Amino acid sequence: MSDTQENFDFDRPIMDTKLYEILLSKIKVSLSDVDGCTSNYFNDIILECKTCIEQCLCSAMISIDSLNCNYLLSCLDNASCLLQMLSHFIRKVLASIPFVCSNMKQYPTTTGCIILSVFNHCKSSECEYGEYLTKVQRQLKELFRTCHELQLTYLMTLETHFTFDLSRADDLGVLLEVLDINLKICQVVENLDIKTMAEQWKAYTTLCDKYCKYIEDKHIYRNCVELLCEMVRSNMKNVLETCPDGAGKTVIRPVKVASFGLKILTKVCNIFKKATHNNNEIIDLLIFLNTYNASYLEIFLKKPSEITNLIEANTRAPSVALVNALVADRAFIHDVCKVNEVQCENEKFIGYLLLLTDVMRISPNNFEAPDDTRLNVMKRTFRLMSDGHVWFNVGIEMELDNKRFGPFEYALTVGSAFARTLSGDGYAALERLLLTSLLETDCYGALFAADLWILLMRSSDSELVAETASSLLEVYRSLARKPTFHRSPQTVHLTRVVRNVFGLCARRDRERILNSYKIEDHFDLWSGSTPTEVGGRQKAVGSFVTMLKGFLDNDEMENALPPVVAGGDRRADLISGTLSTLWGELRRGEADGARRCERIRRLTALTETFERFLSEEAVRKIHGTIGDLLRSGDENVAFVLFQKYCSFYERGFVDRDALSRDVFAELLHADDQIRRHAFVTLQRFERVDGVVREDPTLAGALVDREPRRRTSQFEERLRSVRGLRFRHGCLSDESPPDDADAGRPPSKRMKLSDGECEDLISRLEANVRRLSELEAEGGLSDERKSTLSNVFYKLQNILDS
Repeated sequence: MSDTQENFDFDRPIMDTKLYEILLSKIKVSLSDVDGCTSNYFNDIILECKTCIEQCLCSAMISIDSLNCNYLLSCLDNASCLLQMLSHFIRKVLASIPFVCSNMKQYPTTTGCIILSVFNHCKSSECEYGEYLTKVQRQLKELFRTCHELQLTYLMTLETHFTFDLSRADDLGVLLEVLDINLKICQVVENLDIKTMAEQWKAYTTLCDKYCKYIEDKHIYRNCVELLCEMVRSNMKNVLETCPDGAGKTVIRPVKVASFGLKILTKVCNIFKKATHNNNEIIDLLIFLNTYNASYLEIFLKKPSEITNLIEANTRAPSVALVNALVADRAFIHDVCKVNEVQCENEKFIGYLLLLTDVMRISPNNFEAPDDTRLNVMKRTFRLMSDGHVWFNVGIEMELDNKRFGPFEYALTVGSAFARTLSGDGYAALERLLLTSLLETDCYGALFAADLWILLMRSSDSELVAETASSLLEVYRSLARKPTFHRSPQTVHLTRVVRNVFGLCARRDRERILNSYKIEDHFDLWSGSTPTEVGGRQKAVGSFVTMLKGFLDNDEMENALPPVVAGGDRRADLISGTLSTLWGELRRGEADGARRCERIRRLTALTETFERFLSEEAVRKIHGTIGDLLRSGDENVAFVLFQKYCSFYERGFVDRDALSRDVFAELLHADDQIRRHAFVTLQRFERVDGVVREDPTLAGALVDREPRRRTSQFEERLRSVRGLRFRHGCLSDESPPDDADAGRPPSKRMKLSDGECEDLISRLEANVRRLSELEAEGGLSDERKSTLSNVFYKLQNILDS
């Protein structure tokens, strides 16, 4: 070899070819005869085989540099021959010598190193041989085949014949070294042959299972998890980033490898279940797999259903099985619940939510953790809901029992089933969690709590339903004393739950509750319920009519009530006439805009309650009044009434002629907030939307409407508002800090002396006695009794405060 060539090949080891040829001949002779073989002789042969096989492969590399193709083929043939002879030699020796670690320390490690070096050579052959690859293809295949044969022999001896005395430190050290070498083999064969990889991993896990109690506190579990997680992740990334449109071999192979990796990872977790674990790698992998579910792949990555179905079929069940294997460990649940929310931004939100639901789906029989630990998963789900605005609205669906659900509905269904597995104390803790979430300002957390509570009540016994309704009503009554409560998100969600749970109560329980929480006292609470829901009695309708007394000032109310109609349906006529008059009164301006808006909101709720009692004439009048209010330009009115205006036509209560072009023109050309509200409303009411589109001037305003679902514009819009949160106006940044008024004297309020209080109470008692006497003589009219009823409940509120 010239000096230039030597410099070029400086990284090749220098080898004495004569000594190599001598050693090769000697080993072939030694491997042919097993008679009289001892442990020491066997160890020496194994070491010499390792040296000679490495020299064969090294000579092959040198022959590439020297352009000696025949010598290259000879070296590869010699390596294959030695591998095959060594495999046969080991099988023959098994019959005559016991394979004990104390006598054969070289065998398990040295043979493993031989297999590792040959497989590494096969793996890098394409790069190493370059243009010679086609010429040595047959020899390389034979090299792999014979190494695979030696691998099977080696693994068989380790599993069934080789004995470690793990009370000895030396033997334990050998075992750990053997496991490390075999783990490296697992990594190498992944890219060579699936069958070989499967055999290697199965044997490896068998060894781990056999000696697990001696190696639980070692590094074996950690190394296995890191390797398997990376194997699954890299194969799935390969599918997602490079796969073609069809499910060919380039897709099927990495998906199958990932599926196998998950199954082995589950087996490893079961083997080392008593070891101390760091679960972060596995949790990240599960979030990754759940993120790229079939629905997400189809909607966002535009993958064909053939590929998404293949991925779902091969990864979903193994990932759930992995969760099953880990969930009995309290530390795993703790690690799942402490995942940083920042890590779950964007699409990872879906993956994390699915992981939480997978944990909740596990049967309580598989949990060693108590209910309070399991409930941490539900708490984490509630906290996660606030970040779900985008992903709850982009069309992603999950499958459960052959049915498709959106992420919110899916979590709700799983959460409902989870709640039914809790003990009595666990369910009580869940109720506290539901109430806490219900009274927070986060929309999705409160909505999830409300839906879950209602769902649970539908399958609960009547005693629990009645008890829950009473408890929630007591919470409502306590909060209703605060003026800000009636304009807060909490009142929306709490009222909804109360009404629904109340509707599920038995008739006797509803009557008992209504006697305790009078309709007249809790207008906001009961105004959204129909008379049927509050008892179905004639008295209930009368109570609602009486409640109108408190809607306006008493003087205004007296003017609003129409004369009693003789004959016919007196109450229906009374309701129609009263509501028509009340709506008409709203045409008059009012200095206090907030109060006016509140009156409109209450009257809207009351109208919905009595909708089925209204006459056609009353409906037309009310609809016309709403149109006039919308044309007034008051943006608060638009937010409250536009949906109601559209719903009258959408549900067939009014004719098309009743729709006013001016109303739509006013809203569609208003500022951004009102226009956006109008766009969203028109998307809900298709009939109204069709009428608007027929007008060219109005249709033009719809060009900039809200983007449709499953478009990038729609997703951008969702992202732009997902961080918005409700906050009370009195807590705004512009408000002065609490200590700003610290130096001011407290405001003076009117105070009554004890004597003045006694005088008021005495006068009240005297007036009550006089009224009782009038009633005994038949001197109180229905109207006066109604007024007294209002006074009575005001007094009751004073006593309850």
